[in-house]
Amino acid sequence: EKFREQYHVMNETDYEIQNVIDEVGIDENYSEFSWVFELTPVIERNLFASAHAYEYALNIIRNVDNQENQRWFLLTKRLGNARNEMGVYWMNQCAQAIKNFDQDTTKEIKDYFRKSFECFDGGIQAFEKIHDVSNIALLNSNLGRLMRYYAQFYAPIRNGIREEFSQQERQSYHKAFDYYRRGLKLVE
Repeated sequence: EKFREQYHVMNETDYEIQNVIDEVGIDENYSEFSWVFELTPVIERNLFASAHAYEYALNIIRNVDNQENQRWFLLTKRLGNARNEMGVYWMNQCAQAIKNFDQDTTKEIKDYFRKSFECFDGGIQAFEKIHDVSNIALLNSNLGRLMRYYAQFYAPIRNGIREEFSQQERQSYHKAFDYYRRGLKLVE
């Protein structure tokens, strides 16, 4: 319900995006773009649609007007934010699946890790284009957290007893530390 409320609240950036939509001549009745205006109860679908809409809008503004730089900056930042939200979504799916881990969920958990990592990486790439250091640091911190979950996934447990660190677990904790350190260096 919180997402539905936020969907209908517009800020300055949203109004600027609406101006671009109006200039280009897209409306919610135009079937090719109806997916942009549709809010579904499926969070994953909404997150994907928002990222796709920002990517599409970035392609459009390259051909539109003289305010390209400001609009490009706003849309790139929004794209980075959308990718971060997608990464957090998949990371939370991953964390939940690890809590309920069994051999049947191994492939699913690895898929969550991959999706989350790709989203965070894509967000970093977007923020690097606009030199948004604080958001790059945030996404590095999120990658650190993801790597901690990855380490937990590889923690060797036999008969309910935790064994010594596996090599994969150790490497994942080292990667987590590296991402945290990278993020910290950016904000120092």
